[in-house]
Amino acid sequence: MLIWKVHSLSWKTASIRYRCLMPKLRLEQIGYRSIVMQKSNIKFKFEPEDILIFVKSFSPSDLELAREAQAANVPIILDLCDNIFVQDYTDMDGYRQSDIFREMAKISRLIVVSVDALKDVIEQELDSKTPVVVIPDGLENNNDIAYALSYVKTKAYLLDYLRYPRFLTYGLGLLAQYSLKLVKITLKKPIRYFLEQWVKQEPPTPETADQDDVDRQDDHNLTNKIDDQSQHYSNHKTGYKKIIWFGHHGGAKHDSFGLLNLLELAPDLSQIGKEIDIELVVISNNERMYKKLFLGLPFQSSYLEWELFNSNTYIQSGDVTIIPNNRSAFSICKSANRAVLSLSLGVPVVANKIPAFEPFSDCMLFDDWQQGIKTYLTNPDLARAHVSKAQEIIRDQFGDDVIAQKWDEAIKSIQQIACQTA
Repeated sequence: MLIWKVHSLSWKTASIRYRCLMPKLRLEQIGYRSIVMQKSNIKFKFEPEDILIFVKSFSPSDLELAREAQAANVPIILDLCDNIFVQDYTDMDGYRQSDIFREMAKISRLIVVSVDALKDVIEQELDSKTPVVVIPDGLENNNDIAYALSYVKTKAYLLDYLRYPRFLTYGLGLLAQYSLKLVKITLKKPIRYFLEQWVKQEPPTPETADQDDVDRQDDHNLTNKIDDQSQHYSNHKTGYKKIIWFGHHGGAKHDSFGLLNLLELAPDLSQIGKEIDIELVVISNNERMYKKLFLGLPFQSSYLEWELFNSNTYIQSGDVTIIPNNRSAFSICKSANRAVLSLSLGVPVVANKIPAFEPFSDCMLFDDWQQGIKTYLTNPDLARAHVSKAQEIIRDQFGDDVIAQKWDEAIKSIQQIACQTA
């Protein structure tokens, strides 16, 4: 039984889909049994054939669970897709994930990472002799998205706990926690309403009233500014070449990835816009940040909210995808999944070169933004040739069967070690 342990089971989180739900589905298709857990404080009994896989879930309670697995002689795999060792990487509840990871690595049989660059980081950071293997992010398709939605959003994973008797207590405990959460949510609105009515009985102080007026005026001015420029971002221009950027908006303390990174390309896009009618299409999850950064720049742009099913259609409508990367210690360890997705949809890619893009060295254009973008926009034959070659590479290195085989080999390698030490 493969027990996948995640910090939070969200279908919207890319790492959960790419590093847990997709490999889980691939392995089940070749005969593995598996279950996903998101709580460490509900106990269950390990069995000898279990393998415990932590997917980007490294908390004190995870360390405790790992030690319980070790005591039961259950092999542990750690799966990591981000460089959590960089300075200011998100601390959670007073602990550093990297510190917990180091302790968990000491009792793990295998560490799985998404790219070679991250493998190098881990081997430098850890004094553990735990082997590290690379299993890349696979190609996400609509079947994967549908599976993630059905498994997570409808809470179908609860059925897994009922299917296996030893997880029944775990499932009931999880259900009790959800029920309590639902009660709190249900009561939240009437309690808030009562408090608001009580507060209204006290007149605001002059200082508070003045500040409220200022805040309202600021909101009014911002709304007017947005309304005045709404045509700038809401309507696509007919005949304009579409330059696609998609991804998380960023905003993390540990790195300036996302929209801030994209903004650095504004001078190049402005120059291209003087020669070719272009529209930058931003597909992300923070429209307000997009408006703040990109409205008023001297080239056409528009914003589309990231949606799992629709975003592939948005990307496919583009003429070229751009993937800037600041090549910081954090960002240089990113996977090729965005390039893989764009190329699989028939859209060529211009990017800052990072190690994960090495397989596509001959079918992507790198680093010279103006020349690269203009080349694909003005030479559709080259764009098609590069996409065709890239799609062969994707089938050979990122396809469903390939990912399943790599995980199967990794699991069998630690099962073999377990048999030898038994």
